Amino acid sequence: MSATDMSDTDMSDTMTTGLTSDRLRKVRALLAKAEQTDFPDEADTYLGKAAMLIAKWELDEAMVWEHTPSDRRAAPITAMVGIPAPYAGRKSVLLGVVGEANGCRVIRVGHSSEGHRFAVIGFAHDVEVTELLFSSLLVQMTRAMLAERPPGSNGTATAQWRRSFIVAFSNRVGARLTVAREVAGAAQQQSAAGGERPMTLVLADRSRLVDDETRQQFPRLRSSYVSAGSSAAGARAGAVAGNRAELGGHLKPGPKALVGR
Repeated sequence: MSATDMSDTDMSDTMTTGLTSDRLRKVRALLAKAEQTDFPDEADTYLGKAAMLIAKWELDEAMVWEHTPSDRRAAPITAMVGIPAPYAGRKSVLLGVVGEANGCRVIRVGHSSEGHRFAVIGFAHDVEVTELLFSSLLVQMTRAMLAERPPGSNGTATAQWRRSFIVAFSNRVGARLTVAREVAGAAQQQSAAGGERPMTLVLADRSRLVDDETRQQFPRLRSSYVSAGSSAAGARAGAVAGNRAELGGHLKPGPKALVGR
């Protein structure tokens, strides 16, 4: 089955799919404020609120899924996401960490001088959130990157600085989204009714289904790594832009990406 076919998979009428219009408006409003403000700390606050709402709603969706009869449960879907040049390979790190934080798999299915094309595989809510967050964060990252003045005056040094900036920004954002998910999970488990399965087991079941769908669509995958870049100054600037609350730290290697063959 092709990735395009999977994007039209039928979903159960008994299972909510995607974000409700009210939820979507709330998240979009917070992300729009983060994109528009000229104050980094304010943008950080808006992004943090959006991340917590998204994480809570993801867990709500997972619990509805858990209590739905197995023959009527929603199945993973696939959406295609394009990442434009320049620096499409580095920008894909951002898509990868956002997808991972939301329980999705991100597979590169094509690339050219104009950009890269990716399949995002996951449950409908998680895929929609991944697309929404990635689009907003890409705007915020680009804005922050262009607002900085890289050291040096030649094109090579600027390109190196921007590559490192993008990867560092992406890693910081990925860490924040993961923490938001963990915090929401702990809160959800504390309020769970007696006898309910731990959220970690529910998410593990869903993760296995996403993995199974990924293997079915892409039986031959190979891993490739995106270089973290060679500019320490770019890495520092990207880390600050990615998480204003954490001003120190070290640049991590870029996460591996799965490439369809």
